[in-house]
Amino acid sequence: MSGSGQRRRRARTPHLLFVGPHLGRHPGWVVTQSEILADLFAGEGYAVSSTSSIRRPIPRTAQMLFDLTRWRRRVDVVVLSVFSGRAFHIADAVSAAARALGLPQVHVLRGGAFPELAASKPVWARRVLGRADAVVAPSPFLARTADELGLEALVIPNVLNLTAYPFSRRDRFSEPLDLLWLRTFHPIYRPQAAVETLAELDRRGLRARLTVAGQDKGLESECRVLAAELGLEDRVRFPGFLDAEGKRRELSSHDVYLHTNAVDNTPVTVLEAAAHGLPVVATAVGGLPDLIDPEHNGLLVADGSAAQHASGLADAVERLHRDPALAARLSDGGRALAERCAWTQVHGQWRELFERL
Repeated sequence: MSGSGQRRRRARTPHLLFVGPHLGRHPGWVVTQSEILADLFAGEGYAVSSTSSIRRPIPRTAQMLFDLTRWRRRVDVVVLSVFSGRAFHIADAVSAAARALGLPQVHVLRGGAFPELAASKPVWARRVLGRADAVVAPSPFLARTADELGLEALVIPNVLNLTAYPFSRRDRFSEPLDLLWLRTFHPIYRPQAAVETLAELDRRGLRARLTVAGQDKGLESECRVLAAELGLEDRVRFPGFLDAEGKRRELSSHDVYLHTNAVDNTPVTVLEAAAHGLPVVATAVGGLPDLIDPEHNGLLVADGSAAQHASGLADAVERLHRDPALAARLSDGGRALAERCAWTQVHGQWRELFERL
């Protein structure tokens, strides 16, 4: 091959195959980081394929394996989202197939429960991740888990399209105070804690309202009942699942973001709230201490019993209400945190990784 031909071949962008639960293609489902990355790289001129948007796990896995096989001659790099729990079986099957087909693969660790899986089943976790040519973690929290398995992980933050998140500094609050909780109504996200925090603030004489939004996975009715039992039904709003425009509307119109998770990694919802300028009050679990720098871009609250948890969250909200300078500092710091996740900041890391593979 001539020198010019070699240069042209080196300059060709790789064909990327993103594999994960791409359920954000359906109304009422959250768009995943894998889907966002696929769209961003397609916008940069890369050849991109993705799989799968089938809702049920078994047919989705079958579609992933089928697509991997039929596209094997045109794909250069497989980018596999690796979740824990039952989803780890999917990662096992897909990574084994990619290895058998001789395809380079990048494993992207997802979900705050992965350290528990790695600790309870280290041989299995090491075997699956060991098939990867590179492991990526969106936070030092999950990178440490890879390190404990004897594997090296490259930290590349989750990505945000900052143009979609207009910033507004929160240096004064509305009366009553408007609190926002935004996640899925699932036990690990503890939406009841947001309602209990509102009740604690009410007992202290701080008038506030609460919006609790997200996809229902069985707990929305329980939260509605709890709000009624606490006499707060007129101050708790349940707008349901929010699309992109709905999230922008709610994030722009509230004062403080509550993050009550029991398990987490690097939650995009926290980054979205910070990008809008909402001071973030979060439970210090999982990867949140790696993400939040207390007193600079958010406030962290120790985990504990339900009463202790609500009391700690209420303490933090009261501090913000009493101290506008603190609120403004966290608002500015949160925006700076979000800017580190802008596509202009992280796409170079991804591009270098793909070109190396």
